[in-house]
Amino acid sequence: LKQRDDPKLHNTDKERTLFEPQDSFYHDWAVKLVEEGICCSMYMFPSTYMDAATLSQLSTVTGGELHMYPRFDGSRDGKRFAADLRADAQRTYGGSGVLRIRTSDGLRVEEHYGNMYMRNHVDVELAGITSDSAIGAVFQYDGKLDEKQDVYFQIALLYTTSDGQRRIRVHNLAIPCTTLIGNMFRHSEVDTSMNLISKMAIAEAYTAPLKGVREKLIDRCVQILTAYRRNCASGSSPGQLILPEQYKLSPLYTLALLKSPAIRGGADVPVDQRIYHMCLLRQYSVRQSMDYFYPRIVPLHTLPDSETSAYDEVDAIELPAFVRASYTILDPAGAYLLSSCGELTLWVGRQAPSAFLQEAFGAASIDQIDVSTMSLPGLDTKLNRKIHALAKQLVPTRADFVSTHIVRQGMDQAESMFASKLVEDRNNDNMTYVDFVCAVHRQIQVEVRPKVVSPNETLALYITSYYKPSSNQQFSYLTLLDIATEKSTQLTPLSDEAQVSNPLWLSDTKAGYISNGMLYEHNLAPLTKGTLVLNTTAGIDSALYRIEAKKLFFTADVYPDGRTDKVEQYVRKEKNRADSGIAFDNLWARHWNSWMTQLKSNIFVLDFDSESNTAISKSTNNTALNVMNSLPAFKDPLLRWDVERYTVSSDGSYIAFVVRKPSLSMAWSTDVDLYIVPSDAHTAPKLLTADINGAASSPAFSVDGSALAWLQMETPGYESDIHNFGFIDSTKMVALGASYGGYMVNWLNGNTDRFAALVSHDGQFNVVSGYYTTDELWFVEHDLGGVPFTASGRKKYEMYNPEPISSTVDSTSTQRHSLSFPVL
Repeated sequence: LKQRDDPKLHNTDKERTLFEPQDSFYHDWAVKLVEEGICCSMYMFPSTYMDAATLSQLSTVTGGELHMYPRFDGSRDGKRFAADLRADAQRTYGGSGVLRIRTSDGLRVEEHYGNMYMRNHVDVELAGITSDSAIGAVFQYDGKLDEKQDVYFQIALLYTTSDGQRRIRVHNLAIPCTTLIGNMFRHSEVDTSMNLISKMAIAEAYTAPLKGVREKLIDRCVQILTAYRRNCASGSSPGQLILPEQYKLSPLYTLALLKSPAIRGGADVPVDQRIYHMCLLRQYSVRQSMDYFYPRIVPLHTLPDSETSAYDEVDAIELPAFVRASYTILDPAGAYLLSSCGELTLWVGRQAPSAFLQEAFGAASIDQIDVSTMSLPGLDTKLNRKIHALAKQLVPTRADFVSTHIVRQGMDQAESMFASKLVEDRNNDNMTYVDFVCAVHRQIQVEVRPKVVSPNETLALYITSYYKPSSNQQFSYLTLLDIATEKSTQLTPLSDEAQVSNPLWLSDTKAGYISNGMLYEHNLAPLTKGTLVLNTTAGIDSALYRIEAKKLFFTADVYPDGRTDKVEQYVRKEKNRADSGIAFDNLWARHWNSWMTQLKSNIFVLDFDSESNTAISKSTNNTALNVMNSLPAFKDPLLRWDVERYTVSSDGSYIAFVVRKPSLSMAWSTDVDLYIVPSDAHTAPKLLTADINGAASSPAFSVDGSALAWLQMETPGYESDIHNFGFIDSTKMVALGASYGGYMVNWLNGNTDRFAALVSHDGQFNVVSGYYTTDELWFVEHDLGGVPFTASGRKKYEMYNPEPISSTVDSTSTQRHSLSFPVL
């Protein structure tokens, strides 16, 4: 074999050429071994590049396994190699296997994954098969399934036992067919799914750039969770992250796979090491892959005092609760045992007590711990016996010897390898788990946005977004869908500056969209590049077009004169001010994270013929009609009308919109009103909710424009803003809340200990001080029935205030919970 490793190819699209065999010699040899029923497991001891991609074919084709011991040292690694070889030889084994999967009508096997050989599309040939062998299969519909009948699967394996008996093992399975996607999610299993997904990713890595493989893994995770959100939780708030119970760990496992040496980016992964980990994922069973994705970490410094008299009494000690794989969880005064891929790492904090070190390692100080060995020290102490018992429980397949790395905090170079296994932290060319969950959530929010169907109902527009981990940014582009063929076509360029929104139809063959505050159009027949349609100095926030009326409706932020063409002058004037102060004479000075300025969102109408192909420039945009400028107090600098949502009738003749009624008492008011106005504004907007002081929202015209519907809250001075969510399983109960739900979580934290964990987001901790800081006074005054600056009111506020009871909460527990869960 020739030396062909080129560091210049690492982390490039051409790196995959190093994953391909140099020639067909080893593959041809492996096929001959399969024909003779010979399985080859390989043990490699590289000190430099040895082309594992070519050599590993002997194991991947024959159904064997690959083991690797980089920079092998007999005194350090000898016992580990001997234990691996012994386990390989002593486990249950069969040879000359042929496996076939059969299904009932309507399904067919599309692809097989794993270490195997296939000379046709049906028979899986396994020269060797062990108790750890694992094969994945993907099925595809090739017909219509009947919901009233079960779907049948049969997996038959013909093999020869180690004592020469020829046997056949058959598994038959009947599964009910359903049209309810919720039933499918309810009976799914994430561990098996991720094992198969990892095998599919490795198969793709041999033929596609790793960057594309990583993007596809993220997309697959997003699509699974989007399918659940769209079909099983469509009524939930868009701001909530809703995960199916069975797949709630899929983002975590996906991130772990992205960080694995087999898939991750970066030029620091040696090619042989990458190939080795790719082979591991190809050959791993479900149990093994779960240990690979997410390590189990046991705290040793909190073990109970129960006695364990001998190393082999593994049943005498109960496994303590695992801790999360994050460095922020680790106590410098403690020690932790990490299990991953059949190996252990014992991390010792720099502040570990000397008594613990003496009983666990026989060392008076952390400096005296021997880290050169690959095994736990054997001492006749209670703690040492417990550690040995735990090790045997964590890696039961290596009962005779468990390879163990001992790492001291801040002292050993090997700590970087230990830290790389903590998948919830920022490492391995990827983000933290919290950041990844938030990124997945953002993509789900984009995916569930409705598609815009063309007037002739043959095409649809939608926004596709993609996430760039290196910059932690999300970008978007416009996509065209042919409804009949389900073929998608990208319309706008894919770039790191791309931000596209608001798809709309200007005709059956013209698509529009907003980018950087400007309206563009795309001719689809023939397909052309996007061209500018409307550019205003105010910038466009949203747009609607009515083809028959030839009218364009859009919203833009404008100043008190209500003109889009004067915005630039106001902006220039603001920049040239000698001061930056704003005087407010009302409490509506700030709402959530935005100051109330003179800029307000207004609705504009513009006569526009989409067939004219004439861009409307900044100089002519003053012809746009502001349909809101006849509302009372329209030009008040601060207390002005700010449209929240609008809709247009199908013929373009009427506009309905909801606005919060401006007044000096806006901090106490939830009066959001609904108006309707002719699109030519020949009459002033008409108030439709004059007798209702609650909040109106979501106006919608009927198809023919003859009726208008909207959502209405009846109670004035109160707006429901409850977004609690939680889940319960057989072993834990967790409460999570946001806004009012966050307040309830803070209240629960001092009043009950029934929950294993509590997560509060945006919830008040002190309702008294909260009253003086909120801009939505209607909430507290309604819920607590008064104000805190009167004697009777203060009594009610203190009665329901979480802050005074915080002294009953364990501070250590509170700190751990705040670090342990993402806030979304």
